[in-house]
Amino acid sequence: MKKVAALTLALALALALAACGTQGDKPSAASSVPGNGAGTNTSNPADSTQADIDWPAKSVNFVIGFSAGGGADITARTVFQPYVEDILGQKFVISYLPGSNGEVSYTECAKTAKKDGYTLYWGAHPGFLTLPLTKDSCQFELEDFQPVARIATDPNIFIVNGTSEFNTLEDIVNYAKENPSKLTVGIGALNADDDLAAEQFLEAAGVEVNKIVYADGTTDRVTACMGGHIQVCVLNASEVSAYLGQVKILGVMAPERLDFLSDVPTFAESGYEIYNSSDRGVIMPAGVDEAIVSKLSNAIGRAMEEPACQEAMANLNLIPAYLDYKAFSEDLYRMRDVYAEIVGGQS
Repeated sequence: MKKVAALTLALALALALAACGTQGDKPSAASSVPGNGAGTNTSNPADSTQADIDWPAKSVNFVIGFSAGGGADITARTVFQPYVEDILGQKFVISYLPGSNGEVSYTECAKTAKKDGYTLYWGAHPGFLTLPLTKDSCQFELEDFQPVARIATDPNIFIVNGTSEFNTLEDIVNYAKENPSKLTVGIGALNADDDLAAEQFLEAAGVEVNKIVYADGTTDRVTACMGGHIQVCVLNASEVSAYLGQVKILGVMAPERLDFLSDVPTFAESGYEIYNSSDRGVIMPAGVDEAIVSKLSNAIGRAMEEPACQEAMANLNLIPAYLDYKAFSEDLYRMRDVYAEIVGGQS
């Protein structure tokens, strides 16, 4: 109970800060409050130093460490194509390098990616913060990355098959108590946001389940859930849009209900005051020219100011939470300390 209380407090604070839009040394775009759809953003335009940089002079490779069609892919395409592309005048060519909840792509970013600004990586935490804390074989740490911008925050949800016998969180708790360790719950990776969400709930409810890892992305575990191969699936709220009508959503781990899931109760409403989310943004390998980082960071902020971009994010149920590269970096180092204490790792 002590662990879940610490996690609840830390992540409730993180969600509150995401809603408020933590500020860096330069003014950053303000994010929306979870539940309110797209927010109104205000960011600084690129300054004269950034404007003088001959970057990008060609297309940029944007590596996503998850399968196509998931929350990372949807969010990246929504903001970059065409909005960031229009601002910077070059294409951002998306490629996929899935594996181990992003670990394969993070390792490439840290170890082999060129530091010329022409390779960008998707970064979602807690994944790339908890991996170095919990896995001895992990080949990277936060210092290997250059944070560029946070784009969105995405609360976790629990779903079941549309024909499932479960209609509430209490239903799955009762089943788990009557059938110890038999309830099957699909997650993306150990110590990732969905696993932390599951662990919070299991500890709060006092039950044990059989967790099944689907490391290549959301699609596989949602398909398994709809096919009856697992009973419960943990994912992010934005990722459920394609499956509405085929699944039942039992609860959302946000401080308040989300507009696009207004009929879904929060976990707190169901008696479990627990919160969890995935914060999504972009990173580069450490050592990229700060002027490039700043120019790209500001371009992302400007893109998220565009009414059409805001509308596109709202239509896809994405919750804007922009932070510039300085504020995003501060947030990541703060959250690494939080997760280090929670998982018992060393920061």
